[in-house]
Amino acid sequence: MKIVYASCFAVMLSACCGSWALAQGDPAAAAVGPVAPPIVNWSYVGHSSTLQEGYLRGAAAAIQSVGQANYLNSIAAVNLQEATRQAIENQNTYIRNTLENRELIQQYRERYRPRAPTKEEWQRVTEASLPDRLTPDQLDPITGQLVWPHILRTDEYRAFRERVDV
Repeated sequence: MKIVYASCFAVMLSACCGSWALAQGDPAAAAVGPVAPPIVNWSYVGHSSTLQEGYLRGAAAAIQSVGQANYLNSIAAVNLQEATRQAIENQNTYIRNTLENRELIQQYRERYRPRAPTKEEWQRVTEASLPDRLTPDQLDPITGQLVWPHILRTDEYRAFRERVDV
């Protein structure tokens, strides 16, 4: 235990002396690099009162930070796995809904699609659209001459009658 305190004291002493030497303008200390100026606030709340306590607090803080980093990394890994699982579920739900919507659209189109008329329906429509046959009073079956209705016998329809009668 004395070796730990002695090495800790040596490290802390060299850090303090190095910053003091830098502050005094020592060129050898300038090669070490800039050191932050010491904070002088004469309050020991949250600070160590002795060198050994400072070393032990620093070591404890370092160990605690490693443990806390491991814990937070494990939480992050769990969150990543949960997010991955939810992304897979969302993708599966999206695909399932897309397929169900396609099936619903197909069923709707089949239900309301106009169907082709049957042969009997075509015959019925065709027969209904044919004009009525001329009776023997309207067409002379022997000569093939049309008997025009009275209103179409006027002079204004003569050109039409002559084209048909030919």
